[in-house]
Amino acid sequence: MVEVGDTIWGYKVVDLINRGGFCNAFKVEKDGKYYFMKEYTDPTKLSKDFEAFLDNQKHILGCMEALGEGTEKVVRHFIDDGHYYQVKELLKGTNLEEWLDGHGEEEDRFDIAIQLTKILQKIHAAGIVHQDLKAGQIMVVSERPLKIVLTDFDWSVFKGKVVRKVGSPWHGYVDDEPSEKTDVFTLGIMICELLTGSNPYQDNGDYEPERWYRWVKGRKYQEPSVLDGAGIISRKLNDIIVQCLSPEPADRPALDDILKALEDPEDPKRQVVLTIEDRRLIIPAGGTADRGYFKLCFPDITDKEGNPVYLYISHNVNALQVGREGKNLTLSSPDTLTNRFLLNGKAIGETPAVVKDGDTLDLFSSKKGESIATFRIAVK
Repeated sequence: MVEVGDTIWGYKVVDLINRGGFCNAFKVEKDGKYYFMKEYTDPTKLSKDFEAFLDNQKHILGCMEALGEGTEKVVRHFIDDGHYYQVKELLKGTNLEEWLDGHGEEEDRFDIAIQLTKILQKIHAAGIVHQDLKAGQIMVVSERPLKIVLTDFDWSVFKGKVVRKVGSPWHGYVDDEPSEKTDVFTLGIMICELLTGSNPYQDNGDYEPERWYRWVKGRKYQEPSVLDGAGIISRKLNDIIVQCLSPEPADRPALDDILKALEDPEDPKRQVVLTIEDRRLIIPAGGTADRGYFKLCFPDITDKEGNPVYLYISHNVNALQVGREGKNLTLSSPDTLTNRFLLNGKAIGETPAVVKDGDTLDLFSSKKGESIATFRIAVK
């Protein structure tokens, strides 16, 4: 085990960055240039077969040489006195977890999500699955232009050669058989954190990995558009992220589809927002809302008798549609609904009605002859 001041394979250890049970990190110098070095402190704990780990890393690092920008560069790796070492370029910048605390620019967050998706396209094309994607593994190395680098390929999978399944509760989910779709799941979490500032999963307080993985399979998460306080996620992008978070790998979308949704989010600022008791439902232009969406966004809004309001909306019907009329947005609703929606006191039907900021929308009960919920409207 090296210490500050030691020299190993020509690299002088000038500073300790971090000590951990898995590995130690150092700043080292050689020929006037500084590098980042990881020392794996107990190789016997890396896997049941240390040789398999080394063989996997050999293939991973060989493939990474041709990836170009966006992934960390390993200058050298070697074994010395039974310990495994990797010498990497020393990245200057801030990891994404810290960066997110001080940056809220919508354009930057979309930019990072797009860059990350493109990086995953490259590593998947090279036969690599990262397997431990999270904000702490991503470095923001340049602000203008914004540039990120994906790091830490210690437990990446090369062409199905799994050395160990890894994943961090609240940041990732490990499939029974890690694959490219495993990275798609964690990318969905990353995109949601970037665009909403929140993890799409509620904290159940369980940080034991296996129990958390089983809990995740129940799909106990909030849809991104519900968490979206800035109103930047369109229904199309919301649905793509929801697909990413499916517990079934086969149901998760291709990276090409994710990238298309990020680069062309259907003008997300043109949308109608319904609010009641500080809860919101967002419908982008061209989008719809059915009973399920009202239940998701307004689960505990009730009438005077305590009945959930969403029960007044017919099953399997798009109860509200948002359209465009020039620069205006419109609302329409099927004439076949049992209970009607009233826009500023006037019933809306299949003929679109223009909406504007400050309008009200009532859900009117035909049987009771009265409004059972009033929503405030915002147009963005």
